[in-house]
Formats: sequence, structure tokens, C-alpha cells
Amino acid sequence: MPTSFPSQSETGHIVADTVRSRFRSLADEADVQVLGERPKPHMARRFWYTAYQQATAGLLDRLEDIAEDQGSASAEVVAQNYLSDEEVRQARRDAMREKLAEAFENADR
Repeated sequence: MPTSFPSQSETGHIVADTVRSRFRSLADEADVQVLGERPKPHMARRFWYTAYQQATAGLLDRLEDIAEDQGSASAEVVAQNYLSDEEVRQARRDAMREKLAEAFENADR
């Protein structure tokens, strides 16, 4: 049975040692190494936040043309004032899905 990850517990919270243990198990199951060593959880967090920032910036890049066409001050104005929270959230999810697909696609090479 695959390791449950990230946080699945009755309270919704898990302690850091549990995360480290689950991460170690996942890395072992997947036989993943980074520079010849088992990856550490902070490496995944670093990747996640970097990818998330890039996905968010990409979303704003896509909105820039719309902002310009509509005479808005910036893409941020379009995102904040003219898109629903759900539309922005879905666009971020789509962008992250693309980033993660790229990462896993590159991992096979």
C-alpha cells in the first residue's frame, strides 16, 4: 500500500517527524535520489514553492494581454477585480498541474 502523503490524520495535522518518515518512505518506494542521496522534505517544499511562484507569475503573464486590451492598470487588477476567486484558484491549479507534469516528465529522462 502506498504511503499516505501529505497530511492525512483524524485532526488534519501531523507532526514534523511523521512528515519526514512518510517522505523517506515515498523516496525509498520511488527509488529517488538527489545528487546521490535520499531527498529531504525541504527539497520538496523548495520545489513546490518555486513551481507555485512560477505558475502564479505565468497566470499573471497570461492576464497581461487581457489587462492591456481592457485598459486595466495591470494583470493583478484583472485577477483581483474581474475574476472570481474560484476562477483564479482554478487557473493556479491548471498552471501547477502543468508545472508538476513537466517535473515528472523530466524525471523520466
